[in-house]
Amino acid sequence: MPLAFLLRFDFNVPPPNLPHLLAGVCAFVPAKILAYYLLRLDRGWWRYFSIRDVARLALANVAGSAFGGLAVLWFAPPGFPRSVYFLDFMLCFGMTAGLRLAVRLAFEFSRLPNMSPGKRALIYGAGDAGVALLREIRQNPALCYEVIVL
Repeated sequence: MPLAFLLRFDFNVPPPNLPHLLAGVCAFVPAKILAYYLLRLDRGWWRYFSIRDVARLALANVAGSAFGGLAVLWFAPPGFPRSVYFLDFMLCFGMTAGLRLAVRLAFEFSRLPNMSPGKRALIYGAGDAGVALLREIRQNPALCYEVIVL
């Protein structure tokens, strides 16, 4: 929420809008935490972040922004900037998804490929099972296979 206010006001929040900033933080932070907790985004392995998790993350951000927006409408002083609702949603979704993607990428690329010559393997026509097999071969350095990609 503070970053959304900073972006809205070009990194210089005017003093008359500081009560709005405080009300926004008090409304949006608990709403987002509750939404993330209810959709179980506070647990799990980030290194297995998938498309299904992105959908849950988007749903949690929509729910958290909606509840936070309702709380702001009820409790904030009049004149709350409307653009902050959208900015907060986009920033929160982008940063949480980006953080989880960064953890997944760091985990994927942290494993050095096996440099010893291994048996060459070709995975052909296996569909989802082939993708799972390829992922296991690439993630498990103990397996000495060199997968041929065509």
